[in-house]
Amino acid sequence: VMNLVGPEKGLFNEDELKTLYSVGNQVAVALERAHLHEHLERLVQERTAALEAEIVERKRVEKEQARLVAIIEATPDMVATGDPNGHVLYYNRAGLRMLGFEPGLDLSTVRILDTHPDWAGKLVMEEGIPHAIEHGTWSGETALLRRDGREIPISQVIIAHKGSDGSVEYLSTIARDITVRKEH
Repeated sequence: VMNLVGPEKGLFNEDELKTLYSVGNQVAVALERAHLHEHLERLVQERTAALEAEIVERKRVEKEQARLVAIIEATPDMVATGDPNGHVLYYNRAGLRMLGFEPGLDLSTVRILDTHPDWAGKLVMEEGIPHAIEHGTWSGETALLRRDGREIPISQVIIAHKGSDGSVEYLSTIARDITVRKEH
């Protein structure tokens, strides 16, 4: 609202009112633009702060993941993952070494049953995996079958990883070579 007072007593004439109306309109538009610009600047600052916080959190998570990968790759035990259909998704370095596989092997062609002798494959597929799916984990003594045909006795843990809907997304295993223990 703009209150105007002329130099003399009385109302403004028609031309003066048009001019004043135009000036008032321009002032109102300028004030609204200034308010909008201030609001947009605040929104940009808030969004920038949120993005910076997200970047910091992502870097923290990436560091944590790198730390976990370093642990998994450094352990002397096999760490592996597979899908519910029996296809291998991942072997750590110790797992590749234990099985006699070369680093960089295309794992899409490897099945869980390919890496166990028949008796151990049957135990894992018929007892271990179903038990892990039902109860979360299973552990027992089985064996791995190296590429050269040698059987390696192992102590194995199988873990079923489920999604929010309860279905199994993937399975993981940790296996320790117990050859020396068996010899003793």
